[in-house]
Amino acid sequence: MRKQSELLRQTDPQAADKQILARLIEEKQAQYTALNNTLETLRRDHAALKQQLNTHQTYAQSLAYAHDVIAHVDESIQNLVVGREIEILEIGLKHFEDLRQRATTRLAQIDHTLRQQDILRASYDTEVIAQIASIEQERAELLELESALCPTSGIPHKYSVAFLNTLIDLMNYYIAMVFTYPFSINSIDIDRPLDYGKLSVTAWDRPVPDMSECSEGQAEMLDFAFMLALTKIKDIVDQPLYLDETGKSFDPRHKQQLLNLLRYITDEGDCSQLWLINHHAVVHDGLAHAQVLVLNDANIVTPPKYNEHVVMEYGTV
Repeated sequence: MRKQSELLRQTDPQAADKQILARLIEEKQAQYTALNNTLETLRRDHAALKQQLNTHQTYAQSLAYAHDVIAHVDESIQNLVVGREIEILEIGLKHFEDLRQRATTRLAQIDHTLRQQDILRASYDTEVIAQIASIEQERAELLELESALCPTSGIPHKYSVAFLNTLIDLMNYYIAMVFTYPFSINSIDIDRPLDYGKLSVTAWDRPVPDMSECSEGQAEMLDFAFMLALTKIKDIVDQPLYLDETGKSFDPRHKQQLLNLLRYITDEGDCSQLWLINHHAVVHDGLAHAQVLVLNDANIVTPPKYNEHVVMEYGTV
């Protein structure tokens, strides 16, 4: 029972005190009832003992003593009840004061936290949201600029494709003047990403995905047509045109067609002078107004006139 009371006091001191007080009152009431019963017995006996007063004088004294004891017990019970109630009230007041202090401290902490949150929310509203809006605006502008400057779909793509298609059209014009069979560079689709490293051609109505797969003669013609088209587009005409064995891989028919193209270039004034290095007589024979320079006439067919207006000086290396 004592262990239960101590456990109850640790969990709920006020309930424990009330239980202890109730138990003490119950015990005292039981004692008081027992004493009252004894008193009633003594009183009944007292009536009988009046006749035996002389014989039972000692018993009467004991009865008086018992009466004093009962009075003393009653007084002790009263003092104990009042003192215990005061002690319980003091414990309750102390517990209440402790709860009040803790509640006050907690309320102060909550108030401080709320003030800090108000400051942070105000800072967020005035600074962070403005920064987010600025960053989003800058991001939108950068995305728009990135899209505009994209080399495969933006403004550079648009103008690059237009320039390259103009260049390709002019190259195909020069190629058609030389080649006797269908051979051309395919135009670039402006709506598709541009692959600068791979251009396709069509030969004999057969698509060739990459011009690097062309034959030696086709590749030579592509290089020559590119040089002519680029100088034409850039209007670079007031300078000599140097050709080193151009058409060396051509068959005789295409060599003759190449001469027609060279005559066209000179007649149109697309270059100021034409310097042609070649080992085939059909080439220099086809240029009626050409001046021929022969460094070594061994193993070659020379024209009737060559090395006119030429002074050659040989030195040592």
